[in-house]
Amino acid sequence: MRYTDERAGNLFARLLTYSPRSEKREEQENYCTEALAWCIIKSDRLAGSLLKEICTIANGKPEVAGFSGQLQVDTQIGFTGDDLLQSREEGIPPKGGRFDLLLSPKDDNGFLIAIEIKTTLDRSLAAQVDDYIRALREPQVRSKYRDFSDSYVVTLTPARKEITNAHGHLSWGDIRRLIQRCGGHAIASELLGFAEFLELRHLLPVDMPPLTPDLMEHFAQSAPFLAKAKTLFERFEDEGCLKKFFRRASFERPLIDHDETPNTAWYGIWDNRDGRFAYAGFVIKNGLAGLYAEVELRRKKSQVLAKLDPATKADYEEAIRLKLKTVSTSETDKRRLWVAHRIRRQDTPDDYMRWFVNTFSELERVVG
Repeated sequence: MRYTDERAGNLFARLLTYSPRSEKREEQENYCTEALAWCIIKSDRLAGSLLKEICTIANGKPEVAGFSGQLQVDTQIGFTGDDLLQSREEGIPPKGGRFDLLLSPKDDNGFLIAIEIKTTLDRSLAAQVDDYIRALREPQVRSKYRDFSDSYVVTLTPARKEITNAHGHLSWGDIRRLIQRCGGHAIASELLGFAEFLELRHLLPVDMPPLTPDLMEHFAQSAPFLAKAKTLFERFEDEGCLKKFFRRASFERPLIDHDETPNTAWYGIWDNRDGRFAYAGFVIKNGLAGLYAEVELRRKKSQVLAKLDPATKADYEEAIRLKLKTVSTSETDKRRLWVAHRIRRQDTPDDYMRWFVNTFSELERVVG
């Protein structure tokens, strides 16, 4: 992983790159479960805050919320009460269901909290909660956890609300909120690292700037332009050179993006037609507005640059000068070509379309 990767500075994101990877959603769920368990073990403050939160949403007894002893944190425990990790290491195939995360007093026989964890939508969640409730009544589970007097089943998913028979529900956004309360002690940076990791995995609610009067005014003023720009992108379907790079679905769904560091905003379309990335749109940086295009190369960049016509070569140099590119890593630099053309006050939508047509015609000629 290169240092420019957005995940580079995050411990949890880096470790995930070396965990088993497949299309199965369980791998991300298992990883997040183990990471959360580690955070709870390392931070008594987080553990206490989590217990209080669970008691609030699950109408738990005061003695659970006020528990201050050593908390036992177990993961991947079978409905038989067995440690499934240990069973796998001993070559014993697992039988029946399992609890994702269990919280209980280490030495007392007070309570047992079972948390069912999801990182994606799972329509079987309600049935799994019912399985949890039944399993908590089994004598083998009760005996392994000192015949607890109170038990609670809680769901933890990206959603703000889940309809199940669980005693309560937490979202990953709630976990972030609890973590943010734990500042000021040695483990705080690692906890915040986990919260950042959840953000990178799109498990948290979206943070948005406040809708201030100034923002509302600018949004109202920009809406007509954005609507007409979308119509302009839809006209790409009439141009053969543009259809070689973009399909109809991309014409109809332009995206807004921004990069706060260089104060840059983008509004455009992208596609991966025939395995070749392409982008076309408008860019605004530090008060300057321009047209922008980017394509993935199928040959060496030096060969492509040598064949560009003077106008497109000048636009490439303009993009370099303005430091405009949608992704900024050295590996991407080698595989993509980007060009930009500053918009003049007298330019019209016909001028915009003419530039896109001429630019992508030239890029098709030299890129192939």
